[in-house]
Amino acid sequence: MKIKEAFTFMEDFYDSWNPKRANELLDFFRLKETDRISELSKGNTAKVNLILGLALDVDYVLMDEPFSGIDIFSREQIAEVFTSHLIEDRGVIITTHEINDIEHLIDKVVLLDEGVVLKEFDTEEVRENEGKSVIDVMREVYKG
Repeated sequence: MKIKEAFTFMEDFYDSWNPKRANELLDFFRLKETDRISELSKGNTAKVNLILGLALDVDYVLMDEPFSGIDIFSREQIAEVFTSHLIEDRGVIITTHEINDIEHLIDKVVLLDEGVVLKEFDTEEVRENEGKSVIDVMREVYKG
């Protein structure tokens, strides 16, 4: 399947598909509609999956381990999209174990253990009031 065909599939099944945003994201990631998804690198495949999710006009986007197993340059480019106009006023919920890659992007953290909320906090408040990073708080919660 080519990227263009994936876009057509999404448009057929989702009323909320936004082709303009999909093409903006395609340009942002420097991919081509004619690229075969099966021939892309793992990082570029992750970018296509991100495009398919972010090109929907929805209030929230849920992402599970979006940086897992991809190279540093793809990670940086994917992280860059979260600070761009391409996200607009949508909420992004990310589940990840790779906090270092996205700590600078996080507004709010919810720490879970087997579905139970152990701690919830605003990252900026913790940085300003306690001088701690997300990792610091995680260490306290999971070790204590």
